[in-house]
Amino acid sequence: EEERRRAVQHLCRVPGSCPVGRCTEIIFPSNVMMHMLHKHTQMANITTAEIFEHKPCVVCFDPTDYEYGDNQCVASLMYAGVQDQLDTLPGISYLSPPNSALINDHHKYDNHLPIMMIGCRCSWYCQLKDKTLERELVALNAKKSGIYVFWLVAPRTTRKLYYTLTVFDRHYLNTRCVVRKVRDYTNFQNPSDFLPYEDDYLVLRDSEVREFLNIRHSKKSKKLKMPKRGIPM
Repeated sequence: EEERRRAVQHLCRVPGSCPVGRCTEIIFPSNVMMHMLHKHTQMANITTAEIFEHKPCVVCFDPTDYEYGDNQCVASLMYAGVQDQLDTLPGISYLSPPNSALINDHHKYDNHLPIMMIGCRCSWYCQLKDKTLERELVALNAKKSGIYVFWLVAPRTTRKLYYTLTVFDRHYLNTRCVVRKVRDYTNFQNPSDFLPYEDDYLVLRDSEVREFLNIRHSKKSKKLKMPKRGIPM
């Protein structure tokens, strides 16, 4: 336990930019939870949830409003360790430092770990290490090489955090599943900067997204209320 306590004390406290594209705030690691709760939980297209070890969380991704190169917050998540085991809360188990600057009802998240799921529409050419060539190819063929990239970010922790991300359509006919690590939010968050060198993300091609959204209904089912548009993850 003493070793884990020292590990938390030695975590880098350098601030970083918010990974959401249109948010310009610089955030210290201990303030990420406060920032996330105040800035990135209010919109209807953002899933906000408390999550637990080995417990699934369903997030719905709607690709229709994604602008090229603009990071969007898909989900704001409060990780609480093992359900009903308070000693596994990240701030208590020395996975991460406690959060600061929380007020009122948000104090219940003092020892949770803030995790954001980020999505970005970009191009296959982002995976090129030659950025001059990337820009030239994007200018010529951006509309024919679209991809969606998804990854999770959080403040730095004393050990690596792994997660399973599964994408499926509403009839479970098509699925994609990957196991990845949560990325440090202070690292590069532009896919063009990290796709050539890392693999902690999920990529969906435009054609795959269209396939996931291609839901066929019988005449009888048309009378039923349509589910929320998007792709479950």
